[in-house]
Amino acid sequence: MALKEKALKRMCEKLEKAQVPFAVTGPWMLSVRGSSVAWHGFDVITDLAAFPDADKVLTRLGMRTPVSDEAERKEVHYHFDGADITLIAGLPVPYRLPNPPESVTVLGQAVPLLPVLDAYLIAGLTAQTSFQEESRAFLQKSGLTALQPEGFPQDDPRIQELIRGLS
Repeated sequence: MALKEKALKRMCEKLEKAQVPFAVTGPWMLSVRGSSVAWHGFDVITDLAAFPDADKVLTRLGMRTPVSDEAERKEVHYHFDGADITLIAGLPVPYRLPNPPESVTVLGQAVPLLPVLDAYLIAGLTAQTSFQEESRAFLQKSGLTALQPEGFPQDDPRIQELIRGLS
């Protein structure tokens, strides 16, 4: 996996240099937290305002395939250095990235991580069913189901419904 980790390091360096707020999520994020889930790429969350800059940075790194280009939701896949990257921005519920985010160090580079509960909620809001199930299982196995979301309004009914789904 060293080649993919080099891609992750390179991506983080470039996004930080461009001052793009972001956090890494998806199966890789669960893996570095101790899950045995298989991973093949990296999912990156940014806010809608930062999406154009993030897209520009990642497009310079490799192949770009748009998935969703609606006004309020953006999702683009990239491939470079042997890694698959998915950039997601714009959610159906207001969200703010943690500041400062938790991070891990990969090849000397700090990699900001999305909180697991927030990742579960984003997966539920964006219909990423398999990752939603993986993150739910991780939260339940780790005894983290009583956490409160960090970046979401807790009074939103969609968020409340997803949190109830952890029980």
